[in-house]
Amino acid sequence: MLSCVTLKVCMKKIGNLKSKDEIYKGNLDEAGDKMVKLSEIKISIATAIAAAFGFIIALIWKEIIIGLMVLADMWQEGGPTTWENAGIAIFSAVIITLVCIFGIIYISKWAGIEKK
Repeated sequence: MLSCVTLKVCMKKIGNLKSKDEIYKGNLDEAGDKMVKLSEIKISIATAIAAAFGFIIALIWKEIIIGLMVLADMWQEGGPTTWENAGIAIFSAVIITLVCIFGIIYISKWAGIEKK
């Protein structure tokens, strides 16, 4: 059952509610709290996707760098095993990097993020 204190708090919150017109005009929800704007959500999504693209780029280049170090006898294991495979890996990494960069640019424009 509700205690007297809880009931008083609930009644106080109900008394502080705004009319629907005030809610829509002032971007407030029914409890009087500030609502999150769609632009803020878009910026958060764009930031997360850009970070994911950056992570993909970093992982691809890490493998290539390790492979080149193996081919130069500066590392023990991992990456491409021949210089031909290394060239193909570098070409693939450049293409994937460009796709990710264009993806970051597109997502940034979608979210409305501008240069400062």
